[in-house]
Amino acid sequence: MTPSEVSVPEGFEGAVEYPGWGPYIDQFAGFLKDELMKAGLAPIETSGPGKYNWKLSTGAFSKGKINLTAHGESLYYRIDIGRDGAMICLGFLLGLIPGIIFLVIGGQNADRAKAQVRAAFETAERRVRGLE
Repeated sequence: MTPSEVSVPEGFEGAVEYPGWGPYIDQFAGFLKDELMKAGLAPIETSGPGKYNWKLSTGAFSKGKINLTAHGESLYYRIDIGRDGAMICLGFLLGLIPGIIFLVIGGQNADRAKAQVRAAFETAERRVRGLE
């Protein structure tokens, strides 16, 4: 198999890969979920591609989700956090000022959630490695 033919799970094209972490997906997901709960992101199980699919409670006017799966010896994850377009549009329908406020709050909440998810991933990785 040439490098351009590397097998990636369906729906995870462009996802981040942790080579060699596939067998530890359940342990990693458990630690990650604990860290997300501590950060106040309360992951909710949903359906979709991958073994673990969580919708995150990122705050008002923003939304987020995480997808984790194992394929072969690798663990793959995809994180999608951003502003909630429907709520932003609703704000602009209410007027220019509410729309701008919703846009700013959504951006702040999304940025905060991204930082919290990064920290949760780092902590979960350290816990799986036995460093914490």
